[in-house]
Amino acid sequence: MDRSRHLRTAWFARAAILFAPALMLPGCGSSSTAPNASYDSLYPKPAPDRPLIAYFLSPPAGSADLRFGIHVLDTSARTDRLVLAGSVNSYDWIPGSDTLVVCSGGRIMTLDLATLRRANLAIHESYNCSVSSDGAKIAFDATGPIGSAVFVLDRRNGTITNITPDSMVYQFPAWVGPTDQLVVVGTSPTASGLYFLTPSGAPRRRLTSSGVDTRFPTTSASGDSLLWAQGSTTQNRQLVLADTASVTQRNLAPCFNSGTWLPLPDQAVYNAPTSNGARLYTIDLVTGVSTPLQ
Repeated sequence: MDRSRHLRTAWFARAAILFAPALMLPGCGSSSTAPNASYDSLYPKPAPDRPLIAYFLSPPAGSADLRFGIHVLDTSARTDRLVLAGSVNSYDWIPGSDTLVVCSGGRIMTLDLATLRRANLAIHESYNCSVSSDGAKIAFDATGPIGSAVFVLDRRNGTITNITPDSMVYQFPAWVGPTDQLVVVGTSPTASGLYFLTPSGAPRRRLTSSGVDTRFPTTSASGDSLLWAQGSTTQNRQLVLADTASVTQRNLAPCFNSGTWLPLPDQAVYNAPTSNGARLYTIDLVTGVSTPLQ
């Protein structure tokens, strides 16, 4: 199984006022300087109910700069800080809190942003995690009996369940709005695309089929619209929007590798390739107008 599409490889190698451009201030745990031209801002994850965006600041290969790791951009206070230095596999917010779930080094743990303390939830290989809207379940992908599979950790009892329904390879799980469904990227020798899965083991529903690399699907808060990144390289990758009923697709903007919804109507955040590395932008999904955050 080629795991190059997982975050691990990429990360080791390298209202309007709410989202005004951020001012980066000097100073893990305090404000930090803005990324320079050799850095990439990757995998933005907005908090669902507050003006915070977690992202991974990736340095050039071989860099000894200690600023690389998970950063949190406060778009209201206009500050940016490093909250966890070093390599990680993935992260997501626990709704209603200033706490991240972080997958790193064979562990799934929480990171309290107020104290920067970490607490283990489980010992398990994990990539591309997604926290359910009630904060009770964490979906992630990891190596299964055949290839990449989707697992769900129940935070209430600590159980981990493999919910993969068949022998396809599944990656990039994300909860669908307030439902118990997940949207995933599924791949087999004869099919590839986006699918809906349910932890109950109900039959999957195929949403798209494509021969082009697809990654990081997410749905709107209501679950009726989809965003994902699509393209074989960072030079031709696009941020794509579709509704979940007809799955009519619309390319929005060049996208370095991922984008997702903001907690505002018809707004998203994504990273775009620029002459100064990958940078975070917001985009109005109705007008298509993008605005730089960095």
